[in-house]
Amino acid sequence: MITTEVERLDYVLHKCWEVMERTHVVVSSNGRVAHEITEYALDENGDILINEHGHPVPKKMRKVVDDGPTLQAANAIMAAGRERRRLLGLDAPTNAKVEHEGGVRYEIIGVDPEALK
Repeated sequence: MITTEVERLDYVLHKCWEVMERTHVVVSSNGRVAHEITEYALDENGDILINEHGHPVPKKMRKVVDDGPTLQAANAIMAAGRERRRLLGLDAPTNAKVEHEGGVRYEIIGVDPEALK
């Protein structure tokens, strides 16, 4: 069962990484890709050129990138990692018992006793 679950997590991670590597653009409600002006066209005086509707004329534009899907994929990758660690017992606390010279006994959870020396 653990092997099957790990394989499922591997598949999910593979799909999430595919989403992370894609560029996602903003699309309006009517299905058009949103653009932003990166440079305006200038007239002979160096002023921004204005069209007949009173809007500045673009010289260069680029698609607006939507980071939402990338962030959601990153969160899914982190969640899959947590699930894998839980499933494989990698996050299980380590119980370490250390005796103090004065006879006081401490129990430290999640610390390697060798790291205390």
